[in-house]
Amino acid sequence: MVSFAREVGAAMFLSEHRFYGESVPNNDLSVQNLAYLSSMQALADIKRLLEVIKSQSQFQNSKVVVFGGSYPGNLAAWLRLAYPNLIDAAVSSSAPVLAKIDFYEYLEVVGDALKKYGTPNCYTKVARIFQRYEELLKTSYGIEQLKREENICQNIDMNAVQNKNTFLFQKIIYYTSIVQGGTPDQIKSLCPQGINSIKENNPIHGMPSIWNEELQCFSYDFNSYVQGYDSNLKSWTYQTCTEFGFFITTSSPNQPFGRHLSSDFFQRICAALFGPQFDLRRIEEGVRQTNSRYGGLTPRVNKVVFVNGDMDPWHRLGVLKDLSNEAPARVVRAASHCWDLQRDDNYDLPEKVAVRRFEKQKLKQWIGM
Repeated sequence: MVSFAREVGAAMFLSEHRFYGESVPNNDLSVQNLAYLSSMQALADIKRLLEVIKSQSQFQNSKVVVFGGSYPGNLAAWLRLAYPNLIDAAVSSSAPVLAKIDFYEYLEVVGDALKKYGTPNCYTKVARIFQRYEELLKTSYGIEQLKREENICQNIDMNAVQNKNTFLFQKIIYYTSIVQGGTPDQIKSLCPQGINSIKENNPIHGMPSIWNEELQCFSYDFNSYVQGYDSNLKSWTYQTCTEFGFFITTSSPNQPFGRHLSSDFFQRICAALFGPQFDLRRIEEGVRQTNSRYGGLTPRVNKVVFVNGDMDPWHRLGVLKDLSNEAPARVVRAASHCWDLQRDDNYDLPEKVAVRRFEKQKLKQWIGM
């Protein structure tokens, strides 16, 4: 973005999404106030921001290019869809434009990355670890052994299904966080150290801490875990519960993390945070409306570049083939989440350099330069 702005002499503005960071309307995250949190409201906010900017004399005749990565990549494409007279071009990076409740494909991609970039037998080793977890969680003796091995607090009832799922989910996201945002070399380092690293008191970025400082052990209590969500994670969870789904499950047999984690676990998180009215039927209706509103994998847009990396699990919900000559798509091998929005690197693969060049060429063409 910065290099493109320099090339074309652009001003740059960064908008903060309502209900994230410091932009919390009424400083209120109650369910009643969260009704004003949606992608549609966010698009309207950006439209209003751009109208205010363009009311200034130096910007009245300016072209507008929007960039976004991940969910903001959705917004970038949807801005062009919703306001084509205001938005001249867009880059939609690693954007999961298809809303889906059971996002089983996510862990399939993680498993594929372990096979492709991990050390020999890495996938098999991970599969054995999670098979053993599930076996131990079946019996009282196994649970006691697991508590000793994993330093789980003795007061946690690991017979409770939601506590088991909390434990397994925490173990899974250790791997997903590295595959989604990492490099092939980082994945290669996963298996030799792998599971031992999870035992350290090192919270995964963006997730609530499971470490009990007073007892010096790990607490996998579902209710405490959910109540530990910070404001940003609570806001994002609200959007998954009302618009997107994106529930990372183990329902596919083509992944190494067992078969214990279903969409029911995430629906229960929705209910625990926002009330029993957030049931599966409500989530399904929200997902249906989102895909109907924006077009899912075939949004009717032009002058948008869609870019993904094949190592990024989110690419399975993204636009991977050209929608038209004016809505091209590129998928890059060995590339992770939002890779193209990072600064240029002298060590980048030629394919990455070529795609970044392609993006700039299309944007310049669309804004008449």
